[in-house]
Amino acid sequence: MAITDALLQWIVLRVDKQEYALHIDSIVEVLRMVAVRPLPDTAPWIAGLMNMRGRGVPVMDLRLRLGMPARPYALNMIIVVIQVDGRMLGLIVDQAMEFLSLPPESIRPTEGAGGHSGIVAGIANTGDRLILILEPRTLLASETRGLPSLPHAQPHTQPAGQR
Repeated sequence: MAITDALLQWIVLRVDKQEYALHIDSIVEVLRMVAVRPLPDTAPWIAGLMNMRGRGVPVMDLRLRLGMPARPYALNMIIVVIQVDGRMLGLIVDQAMEFLSLPPESIRPTEGAGGHSGIVAGIANTGDRLILILEPRTLLASETRGLPSLPHAQPHTQPAGQR
């Protein structure tokens, strides 16, 4: 997603003391922490799989992916489920704070200064806040390394007779 093409509607997340944002078009659902089943032989930031209405969805610990120290999981943590190109990923964050509209001029690309292998696509400056804009495609790409092949999301349809 190019920053200039965005509708500029974001969900702001907190990980540790830093604020991050994801474009709302990539958000499927925001959940309270659920059971996550560990997967062997995966990247250290892959927490495992969660059951989302009968479908296994990989879950990433965003804190670890961003190079922050590990923190024990707690029931007050949040899993933000994103979807890009039919693929889903849960992101463990400390807090989903707000939905925010940002004018295009408040966001600038990182131009190589974002670190984290392209996960940070830009920096939003609003008032006295600096919010790092996350790139969902890059998060999904880092999720796939070392994970078993998982099916793409299928559109939800109601069984016949339940309409």
